[in-house]
Amino acid sequence: MSSPTTNVSAFAGEGLSKPAAPVRDRFCPSCGRSIAWEALSCPHCQWRQGEGSRLMVQHDPIPAGRRTLTYVGSALVPLLGIILGAMYMGRADEEHRHVGMMCLVLGVLNVFLLPTVLAAVLYVMVLGWG
Repeated sequence: MSSPTTNVSAFAGEGLSKPAAPVRDRFCPSCGRSIAWEALSCPHCQWRQGEGSRLMVQHDPIPAGRRTLTYVGSALVPLLGIILGAMYMGRADEEHRHVGMMCLVLGVLNVFLLPTVLAAVLYVMVLGWG
């Protein structure tokens, strides 16, 4: 009697597809698209490695009306001032950092000042000046 033949190579893993090699991509610092790891330039925006690797800080000026609105909002609603201050402090340019610091100071100051002023007004309203 003959023994049944078995495919030994299939058990050993031969004939199976090889696992795919990990794809090594990176992001272009200029346009943000995926490029090959070994690429020296971006095929999408023509950025070249070594040229302009430091990103330029885009200066976005704050209009006077928005600046005033953020200051008034920070003074009236302390939590808004703290949130706006934290958001603007994270920006790279000096103007946004200055506005963020002012909003943060107004917000933190009003956390303590606003309840005191309201308590004084309520005291005067209920008991009067004298």
